[in-house]
Amino acid sequence: MSIKEVSNRLGFSSLSFFGKSVCRWFGVSPSELRTQFRKQKK
Repeated sequence: MSIKEVSNRLGFSSLSFFGKSVCRWFGVSPSELRTQFRKQKK
């Protein structure tokens, strides 16, 4: 699923706001967070 699809499913009206929120909550961008999760699954 793309980051845009995730933001829409979570109810964010703006991809920019979603990105800023993820950075605030996790300290990394949405794409970096995805990379970290993929590394953990391996």
